[in-house]
Amino acid sequence: MSGFNVAPYLAIPWKAHGRDAQGCDCWGLVRHVLHRECGLELPSFTEEYDDPSNVKATAAAYRLHTDELAYRITEAELQPFDAVLMRTAREPVHIGLISSPGYMLHMRQNYGAANVQFRSKTTEWSVIGFYRWMAMSPRRQMTSARQSPSAAR
Repeated sequence: MSGFNVAPYLAIPWKAHGRDAQGCDCWGLVRHVLHRECGLELPSFTEEYDDPSNVKATAAAYRLHTDELAYRITEAELQPFDAVLMRTAREPVHIGLISSPGYMLHMRQNYGAANVQFRSKTTEWSVIGFYRWMAMSPRRQMTSARQSPSAAR
């Protein structure tokens, strides 16, 4: 596994409901990168929750749709663009993308995008699991319901 160039994304500032290079929240960054790098169109979710800092509402919005978007994989299976699901205030509401071995690109609220080690002392405790986008693995689209992110909660 090599990785992808995160440099163009590190200058993106944090912005609630942001979905482009002018500013993103964590889902917006994932969506923006996957669209630019892979041509993958993910739902915006901007209508689903009022404020990314409202942890309960954000978690509820993600739970409504995750089964149709991704399936759980092991850490040994990780590839660039796989998702890292993390908890905030005990809720699975933060997400990043594997950028290269041991690293994830994610959006830090009020700070901006960062490429960090996902097994560092500051992030390891929050990692819930790893997921592959169904649209990037067509052979798993029909068999993924048993390992969906919402089933892991």
